[in-house]
Amino acid sequence: DKTNKEVFINFGGGEPFLRNDIIQILKRAYELFGANGVGIDTNASLIDSYELISQATPYVSYIGVSINGLHDYHNWWANNHIFDAYKRATGVVQRLCKVPELVSKLEVTTVATTRNIESIPALMEELSEMGVKNYSVHRAIPVGRMEKQKMNLIPSWKQYLFLLLRMIETAKKTGMNAHLHHSIEAIHGALMCGIDTLAEQKLLDKNHRSSIGIEPDGELTIDPWCTV
Repeated sequence: DKTNKEVFINFGGGEPFLRNDIIQILKRAYELFGANGVGIDTNASLIDSYELISQATPYVSYIGVSINGLHDYHNWWANNHIFDAYKRATGVVQRLCKVPELVSKLEVTTVATTRNIESIPALMEELSEMGVKNYSVHRAIPVGRMEKQKMNLIPSWKQYLFLLLRMIETAKKTGMNAHLHHSIEAIHGALMCGIDTLAEQKLLDKNHRSSIGIEPDGELTIDPWCTV
């Protein structure tokens, strides 16, 4: 890389472990960028999620497991009536937390909405009891299912600020490494000032860190998740 910029590739979804070749893809990314340049997100809903994550571990520095709330909310969010998604995901997390090499790379993630934002500190305490060390909250963005329900699900900046304060208190209490994936500035700017965090001109400024998303069909998009 002539620019000497660090590259981090994160494999998300959907559920990336549904791909039969995902381990080979992770291995190739590892060969190109090293483990520190590769991560993967999963909802840990597959029957063999633990085994798949274990296979992926040597090739990644980050394993994100989505748990979007306490039992009933997470199952509502997962919209899966075949099995208990919360029980399966937390079961995987508990197993991961028993292995030092795995728990050090594990980060449980939650998307904050108006329906779960007040219970996030309680979720943090529950996860801490399981052995989770790293936890993050993602800002709800009006795309996908959020686009359809954005007026009902996307919290206000005041709710985010209150959440941040409660997360600080809970992190101190539990000893967890917890953070909001988006800065308060980004949340404030998007919700109060109408600033477009997807602005493509940011890619032209070398001082801005932006993220490029690659869709399954190969189309490149500006991804908001890592905009700083």
